[in-house]
Amino acid sequence: MASSSTDIANYALAKLGSKRIQDINDSNSKGARLALLHYDQARKSLLRRHRWNFATLRAALTQDADAPAWGYKYQYAVPADFIRLMVVNNQDVWESGRADWFELEGSDTGRRILINSESVRIKYVGDVNNTNHFDDLFIEALSLFLAAKMARAMTGSDRKEQLLLEELEGTVLPDAMQTNASEAHSGENPPVIDAIQNSYLVRARGSRHADEWPEGPDGGTYGLPTA
Repeated sequence: MASSSTDIANYALAKLGSKRIQDINDSNSKGARLALLHYDQARKSLLRRHRWNFATLRAALTQDADAPAWGYKYQYAVPADFIRLMVVNNQDVWESGRADWFELEGSDTGRRILINSESVRIKYVGDVNNTNHFDDLFIEALSLFLAAKMARAMTGSDRKEQLLLEELEGTVLPDAMQTNASEAHSGENPPVIDAIQNSYLVRARGSRHADEWPEGPDGGTYGLPTA
């Protein structure tokens, strides 16, 4: 789906039952003004929520000339388009089991990784703003999030905002994250599957239906135990 920021704003306005806009930069349109006000923050917020494949970038960092004041030997500035850290020197930052081998800190000149390694390579979620690169499910989630942010001003209804956020968090965003994670074989996928397994509806099916579930990477199923 090739969509522009104006298209995404119009998807959001449609969810509110509001009139389409011609350009998100049209200062004479209330819908455009509100969409422009909230669009970038909504986009960055959703990017930070997950390891989106379309926004995953790699970088070899340059060591700063100055060492940290204490605690670590070296520091490295992260890229200007940095949103969320994923991997440092081939170690997943959430799966390493250690909390003290590096730190990510801010400074007057930008954020830095403090570490004892003489070289640093990272994978990170970048600030991708080219809508042609967006995943379709990300676009759906972004338009819904944008609609929720605009709902009160456009409709005067707090309830509408709440309903849109419930739809986002309850179905649209989890579906987008699960699809994205399964395509990347991400470590964020198993928790989603665990949530499905432990849901009331799945447990109520009974173990006799376990053979209906797809086979998992360990040779078992993503369904219920067969015992």
